Formats: sequence, structure tokens, C-alpha cells
Amino acid sequence: MREDIRATHGMVEQLLGDPQHRLMDVRSMAEFTGERYWPSLPPQGDQRGGHLPGAVLMPIEDTWSEDGTFKPVDDLRALYASRGFSPEQEIITYCAVGGRASQAWLVLRYLLGYPRVRVYDGSWIEWGSLTGVPVET
Repeated sequence: MREDIRATHGMVEQLLGDPQHRLMDVRSMAEFTGERYWPSLPPQGDQRGGHLPGAVLMPIEDTWSEDGTFKPVDDLRALYASRGFSPEQEIITYCAVGGRASQAWLVLRYLLGYPRVRVYDGSWIEWGSLTGVPVET
């Protein structure tokens, strides 16, 4: 993966609470609150549900039109602005394993032209498995 678009666990942990770096959780509400670990499964065993501290919920499904394509650019721009995201910030997207986060990266970087967007490649599968890291529910 290109290092200029990749965010690692260490980078994410270091940037927690920095207002110029925003965390965008593109999973479902059930995953964000910890009710589900995967889109279709509750946490099992040692798996922890929840989200990264300070992350803003922005389900990737909210960017889709009824036919499965992305919404018009003006609608997407308004949607992200309504959740407090702007091109001036560095945004780190994450999901469960990186697939949905990569879609959000594509929307932000190529459809909206945000210059500083990264994907947390470990996403929740990594963060939720670590001990000693903060988790919100």
C-alpha cells in the first residue's frame, strides 16, 4: 500500500484528539456502538465492539444512491460538511477490515478533491483486538 495514503495503528494512536486529524468510521451504527463486531455478527470471545475515540460515524451506505452508485458530488460535499468534515483537515477513514474505508477514501480524494485522506489499514479488526488502547461505545 502507498505510504502516503496509509495510516498505521501507531499513527492513529498518536493523532487521537488532534482537531486537525479527523477519524471517520464508515461502518454501520450497530458496529459503531459495539452491538455488532462485523456487519452481521455480534462480538464473540475476546472481540471488542465500539469505535475509536473521537471518531465520527459516516456510514458508507449514506454516500450511495438508490441504484448503488455514489450520490452527486454536491450532495456528497454537503453530507460530509454536515458531519463536520472539511478539505482543510487530514481525514483517516476506517471500517472493519479496510474495504468500506477505501471506498470513502476514493469519494473524498477523487470525487471531492480532499488533499489529505488516509485509510487506517488495520481498521477495527486490529484496533478492537489490541489491549491497552481506548475504545468508545
